Amino acid sequence: MVVNLLNNSSVPMPKSYLRRAVQCVFKELTKVHLNKNFKNSEMSLIFLDPPAAKKLNKQYRHKNYATDVLSFPAQQPFLGELIMCPQVLKLQAQEQKHSFRQETLYMVIHGILHLLGYEHEKDVKQANIMFALQEELFIKTLHKLNK
Repeated sequence: MVVNLLNNSSVPMPKSYLRRAVQCVFKELTKVHLNKNFKNSEMSLIFLDPPAAKKLNKQYRHKNYATDVLSFPAQQPFLGELIMCPQVLKLQAQEQKHSFRQETLYMVIHGILHLLGYEHEKDVKQANIMFALQEELFIKTLHKLNK
């Protein structure tokens, strides 16, 4: 799994931690998606400041605010891009009483699930499936990273 990281934000990002975290997430996902092998896959994580994140959110989702994560799926082997706003993640971390790293990981997992086709905005059943998997991946990945 290749993880491209581009930090165009003013907030320093823990790049090596994020690369390790994404690797752990995909190892766990291989257990869930037994028919998928992510070994030769690639994805990009792009971090933007609020004005740029707001512009993309308005352009693609018609929402006029900076958001935590935007997902842009692609075709294998390139899974797609996640656009993230660290300043929004920091606020959410405070609200959720997480560390910044934990909130970033939580939302990276959320974005990865969107790249894989999971959805939560149109169907309650699908939302429950997605959020349960997000929680499971978060707990397992945190456990592996803290070993």
